[in-house]
Parts: sequence; C-alpha cells; structure tokens
Amino acid sequence: MALNAATVFRDYEVDGVPASGPHKIKKSEVRAIHAGIDAIINAFTANGGLIYSSLALLNADLAHAANSMAWVIGDTTVANNGVYGKVGASGAGSWTRRADLPFSFIIASDAGAGTANAIVATTSIPVSSSALVWMNIFEANTASPVTVSFNGGSSLTIKTNTNNDVVAGGLTAGMIALGIVSGSTFRLLNDQVSSAIIAQAEAAQAAAAASAAAAASAAAAAEGVGVAVAVWPSGTLRTMKARATDTYCILDAPGAADPAGVNDSTSAFEAMVAGGVKCEITIGSFVLTRKLVIPDGVTLEGQGRGYEFGHKTKLLFAGTGTKEHAIAGATSTVVANPDAGAPYLADSGTRGNNYSTLDLTTNFSAAVILGKASGLKGLGIYPNFNGVAGYAGTTGDLSDDWDVGVWARNADWWNIEDCNVIGHWRKSGLLVSAHDIGDGKVPSNEIGHAIRCHFQGFRGISIRSPQTVVGNNWGFAGTDFVNCLVRGLSHQSGHLATSSQLTTPFSSPSGCLEISGDIMRGIQFLNSTFIGRDDISMFFDKCSEIRFDGCYEEGKGTFVGGVWLDNSDGARMVATANSVGLFFDANSKYVVDFSPGQTRDASLTGKRYTAAGVFNPGTHFDDDYSRRVFGSYIGDRMRKSTDRRIIEDENGVSQIIFDAAGRVQSNLLFSGTVTIADDAAASIPTPKNGGICIVTCCGSTENGNFPDAARSGAVFYDTGTAAFSSTKQFGGANFVAVNTDVAGTTGTDGNVTVGVIAGNLRVENRVGSQQVFRYAFMA
Repeated sequence: MALNAATVFRDYEVDGVPASGPHKIKKSEVRAIHAGIDAIINAFTANGGLIYSSLALLNADLAHAANSMAWVIGDTTVANNGVYGKVGASGAGSWTRRADLPFSFIIASDAGAGTANAIVATTSIPVSSSALVWMNIFEANTASPVTVSFNGGSSLTIKTNTNNDVVAGGLTAGMIALGIVSGSTFRLLNDQVSSAIIAQAEAAQAAAAASAAAAASAAAAAEGVGVAVAVWPSGTLRTMKARATDTYCILDAPGAADPAGVNDSTSAFEAMVAGGVKCEITIGSFVLTRKLVIPDGVTLEGQGRGYEFGHKTKLLFAGTGTKEHAIAGATSTVVANPDAGAPYLADSGTRGNNYSTLDLTTNFSAAVILGKASGLKGLGIYPNFNGVAGYAGTTGDLSDDWDVGVWARNADWWNIEDCNVIGHWRKSGLLVSAHDIGDGKVPSNEIGHAIRCHFQGFRGISIRSPQTVVGNNWGFAGTDFVNCLVRGLSHQSGHLATSSQLTTPFSSPSGCLEISGDIMRGIQFLNSTFIGRDDISMFFDKCSEIRFDGCYEEGKGTFVGGVWLDNSDGARMVATANSVGLFFDANSKYVVDFSPGQTRDASLTGKRYTAAGVFNPGTHFDDDYSRRVFGSYIGDRMRKSTDRRIIEDENGVSQIIFDAAGRVQSNLLFSGTVTIADDAAASIPTPKNGGICIVTCCGSTENGNFPDAARSGAVFYDTGTAAFSSTKQFGGANFVAVNTDVAGTTGTDGNVTVGVIAGNLRVENRVGSQQVFRYAFMA
C-alpha cells in the first residue's frame, strides 16, 4: 500500500469497511510520510524557494542544478499546480511534477454549475487525498446518492462519515461541507445535518409537550380544579389553582425597569402594581420619580432583609416629590424648649427654641402610599442621595426633596415587614393617618402592623389625624410596631437638624416619634428602640392608651459648629396634658428626660439639659417606679415628690394614701415625720377639717431622745372654719397649743408650740436645736 495521509490516518483497518474495525495508527508509517514531507521542504528551501505562477514560466527557467525544487501556484490549468523537481544539469534538462502542494486544506466553490444531485466544484489547486476540502453547498439535494466533481475530474460519490449515502435534503443550501477525497468517494468529516431529521425531532418535541399538557390537565381535573373559571385581565381562562400562585415580577412589567438605577423605573412599577397581585422586586436599585400608590390587597416584596442603606432591593425616589397631599385639621402643637439658648443650640439660631408636631395642613409629597390590607416586605425605600452614597459622607448636604417615605392612609390591616424606610425624609419616614379623603368611606386605620423595620426621617414615625374630627373617625385600634428601630433625622454630619451646618436647616428639632389627633388610641410598641441625636425622643399631644412594652429609649451627643460638644447627650419626652394613659412597661432608657412627670434620670446629670423637662401628660404609668428591684429588696419608687399612691374602695373612694414623704393616710390614721430647725415652724396638712393629732418630739433624729415627754402631747384641732382652734388635750409642761399661727419665735423659748391655719397644723420648735417630730392623726 502506497503511504499517504489518507492511508496512514484511515478510519478502518480495511479502508471503507467498518466491519474490519478501527485502524490503529502506526508510528513508523507516520514517520515515513513526514520524512517525505521533510525532504520536499528541505529541497524547496535549499535553493531559496522557487515559486512560479504557471508551468510555462517554470519550464522556461532551466538555470538550476539537478534536484532543485520549485512550486507552481496559480496556473489556470489546475492540474499543473504542484511541487516540481529539476532533472539534468543547470541550463539543460526539464522539470518533473513530484507532489501536490502541501496545503492542509483546499477551498472549493460550488457556484451552481452542476445540479443539486451532481455537484460541480472548482479549486485553485488540485484536490488530493492528502488535503481537507472546504466546500459550500449551492442548493439542497433532492435525491440520493449525490456526487461531486472537482475541476472537471471524475465524479466522486459523497458519503457521510459512517459511509452512508446522503439522504434527500441532507445537504442544505448555504451549508459548508468538509471532507477528503477517498478513492471514488468524497467522505464528509461528520454525519449529515438534515433539516428533515431536525423537523422530525421538533415534531416529536411538540408531541411530547402536548402530551405533558394533556397529562397536567387530567391531573388538575382529578384535583377538582380542571375547569377554567378564573379570568386574567387579558381574557385568558385559567384554573383557580394557577391563579392562586400569581406573582408579577418587576422585570416582566412594561416600562423597562432598570435594576442598575440608571433609568427611570416609575412606569414599570405603576404597571406592575396595577395588576392587582403580589409584586416581586428583584435585587437592584430602582429609581422612581413619582409617587407609587399600592392598591388594596397588593404587596410589594423585595429580596430579603437589609441593614441601614445596604438593602438588596432599593427603591430610590429622585428629584422633588410633588407636594399634592394634605390632612385638614392636622395642625401643629408647639411646646417651648426650656433650654433655649443652651450651648448645644449655639449653631441653631432660634430654630431650637420650640418643639412642635408636624403641620400637615400644608401640601406635602409622599413616595409610597398604602391602601387597605396592602403591604411592603424586604425593601429599602430611600430618598435619592447620589444613590445612597451621599448618606456615607460627612457634609451638611441633604438628599433629594421628598416629605414622606411610606404613608399608610386609611389603610386598615396595612403590613410592613423587614423594610428600611430611612434617609432625609423632610417630614416622616412613616406616616400613619386616619382622616376623611372624600372617598365615601369611614376613615379608619386599624390593626396596622410593622415588624423588624427601621424608620428614620425628620420624624421616624408620625401617627396623626385631625386635632378635632368632623364626623366619624374609627381611629387606630390594634396598631402595633414589633422589633422596630425608630430614629429622627440622624444627619450624617453629626449635627442637629436645626444646625446652620446643614445646607437647609429644619425649622424645629427633629424626633423619633409623634402621636397626636382625635380618636388616637390603642397603639402599642413592643421591644422597639428609639434613638435620636435631636431633642425629641417622643412627642404626645392628643392621644390615649399608648403602650410601650420592653422598649429602649436613648439620646445621643452632637456636633456644634463642626466640633464635637462634650456632654451633649440628651433627648426629651414631650407630652401635653391632652395625652392620657401613656404606659411604659419593662422599658429602659439612657439620657432621656421624662421630667417633670418623673424624677430626672441620673444619666442626665451634667449632660445636655439644665432646666426641668416638658413631659406633662394627663396620666401615665411607668413600672420602672412600681416594680423596681433594688440591691437587697423589691419595692416601689415614687416618680416625683408630689406623687401619691392611693388605694380605693369599689366605689372609687380613697381609703389609704401613701405620699412620697412616707406618710400614710386612712380613715383612722394619717402619720408622718417632719424635721424643724431651731426657732422655725413647719406645716402639717390635716386629713380632715377637725380631729385629734398626737405630736412627739424625737430629738435630733427620729430615734434620738425619744420620747421627750415634756415637749410631746396631743391637740384637738379645727382647720376648716374661720374660727381656727388648737386645744391641748394632754402633754408635757413644755408642750403648748394656741389658736393662731406660729412663725418660729412666737412661743416661749424652750417650748414646742402647736398653732393652726386653714388646712394645716403649725409646729414651732424652740427647743434650742433642730428636732425631728413624729405626728399621727387619730380621727
């Protein structure tokens, strides 16, 4: 067998016979054919490489030594192209063709000169069994077998790689066929790609899909939901089971939502929520430039939870929100700041002089407005500030101008979970309101629910309604906040909201929470945290039955004029007498001023405030003062010196009264102690207009020279008529009673004198030193 590439690298042991088994390539044969190739290359390069464009030019040049090598490339007679060797001495002899040109592949052109089943192709160099042929197909074959003729040569039968004839349609117009000349055949490198075979496969796939659909329909029918009864807005009938699984993804919405935050996604969000089903928002930052109104019963859900500004799904409200909303009657309540002019307000001008609730009667903008039973889950909602990068700075700049982040407006059963609604919202991160909006419905915002959320803005949370409701208002009963973080502005520069360091200072102090309005009751905060740098921790005006269970309140320090102010920590509880029934159970606090409603906490000593606070609710309860655990005992603590603890009977009549001085009053007993300096007098309030009081002089301490019989005794008294009287009933020689007031030096030196004025006994001490007196009213 003559050695060439076709024989050495043949597919089968017997060429063209698959039954003979795969051919194993022999290294000796590979070396033999490469030796011939090397000889040709060496001969060709030895004389510098002779190349001629035609055989005629080569034959005309005999001035070369014997065995010189030359190539003919480009002769119009294809068979003349090849590798030639010189025969004879220089100047004589001739050239003899020795081999084909050593190209790895040859390009053949099928220009349609033949037929679809008898192809005629041309090449620029002769085809051979040692080169791969690359050939285009002019037109699809219509029969089998198919032949090809190269350069007018004999016809070669086209075979597939597995030595089969090409089926009708196996060669398609425009395809490229790769193969080699193998004897009387042109063997393709791969099996045919048949459009007929593809069509058959596609038909089989369609049949399989139809079968699957039929099976699913049968299964649905078996489940009792096979009847198409639910109508999609497009009019397509769908099963109830399929309808119940609907979720509208933002990327499916018209309007080209852009998760990269480059383009405006408002239109896409508006189209999505209009679908009326659950809306899923992918990971990304979506820019909106108009408010987004969530219809009743629709929930927007992002991708999981996020901390601060690192939420996976961000809604960025850019530009200036349209100020088109107002709440008639939701006016501002103003309380003077008793520390106006303090050092912490040095860069605030007069803007920190008053605390005030929001005035919502002037138009404001809102980013997201919730309807009844609508909700948000797993979203970060921010006013745009160079995306959110601006919040990480330290300048006095503010974000884009939007007033309210999320507004639950007459939205019974609203629900917000795992959301961050934070940033420089000019009024409030969250606004919850109940008020008449002219839709014919009774204003109501009951049983709202927020869990694991972070609200921040000029107010973190505002819960408001008109101060005086005209008509009906069902209010907010059952609204709760669980495990939430609530903050005021908390500007990134570390300054107060009123500071001139801000590009646009706010007109009054920021705060975490405000609650005010008619029919404002039944709201509770559970295990939530309130932290603020500005003055207002919470502001209560017209409200009742507001509960805080297991919460934490904290005030922060501040920069003033660009410099950190030491000992500037502090925040205030602000409450008017219109607020009643404020309950604080199992709370803890740090540098938050509850005075004068409660004794100022020791953590405020030497901090922001020097004046008494502004916490003056009508009634409130704080169990920090009723179930307090001390080092070695459990007991009650009065909130302030004027407090009294009262036990009433079933008719509401006071029976036993304890006051902050330790005195106990009952129908038969009212007692206590009083310390009086020498030559001074003190008043003892009488529980009744008349009765008996025993006065005991105890000495310098309550258990000093007790008893001092000479200066102790009992008096009958009348403090309720114009003719006041105090009559000694028994006692020592230096115990005296008079019917007039005593001033400290009225009686005789050395005596204890008891006088009388309206509603009080007066005890004068002229013993010679400070004395402690114990008294007890017996009737």
